[in-house]
Amino acid sequence: MATTCKLIGKQILSTTAASVTFSSIPQTGYTDLYLVLSARATGSYDATPWVTAELHFNNNTTGYSARTLFGTGSGAGSDTNAAAFLIPDTDSTANTFSNCDIYIPNYAGSTNKSASGTSVTENNGTSAAMWAHALLWSNTAAITEMRVRPFTGGGNFASGSSFFLYGITKA
Repeated sequence: MATTCKLIGKQILSTTAASVTFSSIPQTGYTDLYLVLSARATGSYDATPWVTAELHFNNNTTGYSARTLFGTGSGAGSDTNAAAFLIPDTDSTANTFSNCDIYIPNYAGSTNKSASGTSVTENNGTSAAMWAHALLWSNTAAITEMRVRPFTGGGNFASGSSFFLYGITKA
């Protein structure tokens, strides 16, 4: 049997939203989850043209740890920020949206949950940024819900932001 990918849910915002939630995630039929989004924030934070966005499972905000590798127009580094995504804010080029994805293997299993992904902000100039991100949720519960929200003063998700959740079946 070949690997297959099936759309479980999608949300394309026609107005701003404080968060986006995918609930009632099926517990059978898939081995992994894949979340793809293109988003922009309505707020801003410090002097950067981006904000971070958090990913929470099962309405749980604790038990997360992470490692992020990043690159910007002015350098590179690493961080232990548990935010999952990097999205443009009001300080970035108008009407630009991020490109983000995150892969979650064995989401319905009875072990701690890991996830990995990338985020890229689009911006005219040297202040664009890229993240490669690894996340661990120290919880053995099956993932039945995912919520994404802007963090660090980011306001809301802007109208036009889009979110797609896929179920992956592996042979």
